Amino acid sequence: MRTITNLEISLLANELNNEFKDSFIEKFYEIHDNFFLIKTSKEHKKYFLQIILCHTINKTNYIPGENNTPTNFSLAVRKRIVGFKIGSVMQYNDDRIILIKLNKHELVLFLIIEMFGKGNFIITDESFKIMLAYNYHTFKDRSIEVESIYKPPQQIQKIQQYNKNNSSNDNNGEVRESPPTTQTIKANKYFIYRDENDKVIHYSINEDPKFNNYKKNELTSLQEALDLFYHNNTTIKEEKSEFDKKIEELNSSIKKQEMLIKELNKERENNLIIGSIIMNNMYIINQIIEELKNNKKINKEELNKKIEGIKVLNIDLKNKTVLIDI
Repeated sequence: MRTITNLEISLLANELNNEFKDSFIEKFYEIHDNFFLIKTSKEHKKYFLQIILCHTINKTNYIPGENNTPTNFSLAVRKRIVGFKIGSVMQYNDDRIILIKLNKHELVLFLIIEMFGKGNFIITDESFKIMLAYNYHTFKDRSIEVESIYKPPQQIQKIQQYNKNNSSNDNNGEVRESPPTTQTIKANKYFIYRDENDKVIHYSINEDPKFNNYKKNELTSLQEALDLFYHNNTTIKEEKSEFDKKIEELNSSIKKQEMLIKELNKERENNLIIGSIIMNNMYIINQIIEELKNNKKINKEELNKKIEGIKVLNIDLKNKTVLIDI
């Protein structure tokens, strides 16, 4: 089964942004290895985003059966992104990477879907500090670990090759280099091809002459083509023995649990620090609470003049919350 191309990612990003922008995330499912489903809602309608790492990310009309017991990874993802609104979907770094911006009140997170190599599903904070990843590893030029800053792969080799083939000299003898970008390429015809049994065996952007002898259907979106193709081709990897599958599942589960324990320990340390700061400033915090109880019309500017030592950033009496900077 072929992997998705850079051009397809570019076209998909635009379709996905139009389809899922301003929708809310309700649930996340890990269907099986490298296969995820995100349930969203928008204007009282439900939509499902299908992600098969390295192969597709598309709105789907075919809902696969859910595992009765959520995986550790799916629970960890739900904890972090359920209730967030999708702000935008875009291609990242002109590469096979989809970047989804999430918002919830003043919080900002990013979903980073890597569609190359073994693929990856990564959650970062607004500064691109990694909070959770499906696959953890360290490369020569970057690291995918909790609390490390996410960096996309370097594209030096691709740019150098382009420069070698396409560089030109100006009057001063300087070389002007401009690597190609898929963002400038547009396509509006998408096709699927079926065999004699009506099974979808291929999809393409514009017509593919290699499949002229097969039944062809023209579609209005790349997502629709991908959805039909992968609905007919759900087996992405070669079949393995039951023993190999069990060993692989156990190794994967152990690794993910180790990373979750590491993450929980860091979260515990962070919470201890936060707790200590709160305790050291409890007297001032109690003063803020008393002021708000006595004067419900007070604004943050007036409160900051009365209380010294803590800066009040926002007052939300409706939800009974106060945002402070210690």
